[in-house]
Amino acid sequence: MNQEAVFPQFGMAKLIPKNSGTPTVATEKAEIDSESFPGRMFARTQDLRNEGLDWLLAHGIAWLEERILQWPPIWGADLHVLIYGDFEAPSSDLTYPSPEITVRCEKQEKTIVRGAMTVLEAIVKV
Repeated sequence: MNQEAVFPQFGMAKLIPKNSGTPTVATEKAEIDSESFPGRMFARTQDLRNEGLDWLLAHGIAWLEERILQWPPIWGADLHVLIYGDFEAPSSDLTYPSPEITVRCEKQEKTIVRGAMTVLEAIVKV
């Protein structure tokens, strides 16, 4: 899952699962009505488009929201991701209240990300 997001401090940054090199097997599945998935995706994408987002970003956000709806409880409430790009790390942790995201200020070393000036860990409350 590679997603791009815009953070005011960083500009465009890519989000990838922190442990994407290690596959995780879910032993439980969230109950989602798969027949209404396309309808929900289309409606949410349209809502975001009406808020002024371009189609690609709106679709990406709608897709990520759907993935969060399917988050198995056994995985816990935290999604750890890496934010990377060519930006300076913040001097302290950043917290965004909705959705609850904490961006850690410490640069991450020895990750799967190559060629980026900065790699940070972020924790998203699911």
